[in-house]
Amino acid sequence: MYLRFAAPIDSTKPARVSAEKWVAAVKQNTQESLEQTLADLLIIRTSDPYRELNPLAWRNATPSPTE
Repeated sequence: MYLRFAAPIDSTKPARVSAEKWVAAVKQNTQESLEQTLADLLIIRTSDPYRELNPLAWRNATPSPTE
């Protein structure tokens, strides 16, 4: 499982923009941010040497801090 918190998306409506246009803009910004974040996570996943490792074996796959 790969998780990432993206930058906050500003949803403050500017004074001279209609509500309809602002909702469309927020939806578009949200979609673009989500798609970019997912693309970044896919790149991380493809280079992760442990992606196929059973989660129960993770402890044995990483060295302990004392090693």
